Amino acid sequence: MGSIFSSRKIHFGRNRGLETLNLRFNLLTGSVPDEIFNISSLRVIDLAANDFCGSLPLDICSSYVHKLEGIYLFLNRFEGEIPSSVSKCKKLQNFLSGLIPFGIFNISTIVEIVLSSNHFSGNLPSSMGIWLPNLQRLILYNNKLIGSIPNSISNAS
Repeated sequence: MGSIFSSRKIHFGRNRGLETLNLRFNLLTGSVPDEIFNISSLRVIDLAANDFCGSLPLDICSSYVHKLEGIYLFLNRFEGEIPSSVSKCKKLQNFLSGLIPFGIFNISTIVEIVLSSNHFSGNLPSSMGIWLPNLQRLILYNNKLIGSIPNSISNAS
């Protein structure tokens, strides 16, 4: 089965009014085109529960998608680390590995962090709750995290 994106050229950047791209629970394969992350009107990108693979673009939360509130990428076969530009996003769900970028815990406007069922490893930052006054949900289950829960988490809302 081929990729929907490789079988036909789709010009995502021309969709100036597109706010939600929801392709969840399909059989889409291949890598995700970088152009998806250049649609300035997007609020939600939902590519969850497909068979996408490869790494994510370095500018996943570029200045083009300043309205982006949610990225849902779980239940795919993405590899590698989360690009540092992701710290500009408000909601996250990915299937990635490595250390959780420290910048995610420094976003004062973030309401929800969902990084469950990934392959993240290492310790949680000792100051992770200091800059999260609006955090309502922190979901990190089913990872490979070690160590203790930082006391600073009590500073989050």
